[in-house]
Amino acid sequence: MQIGNIHLYDLKNDPLEENNIAINNPHIVEKMEAILAQLKIDKEFKFEESETKLEEENKIENELRKLGYIT
Repeated sequence: MQIGNIHLYDLKNDPLEENNIAINNPHIVEKMEAILAQLKIDKEFKFEESETKLEEENKIENELRKLGYIT
């Protein structure tokens, strides 16, 4: 498991999410990953991009381009 891209926070003690505790708690990360995998199987989640999402992304990209953030 690659922890580098995983973020885990103790929101009770770190509400501003300043201290990523994933690297020190791989057992919690593994448990949560297993729960998510099972949910995906049980509920048959499909992570497909909708046309609406693509349209929104295009609008945002165009606005950022107008503001000079994207060239």
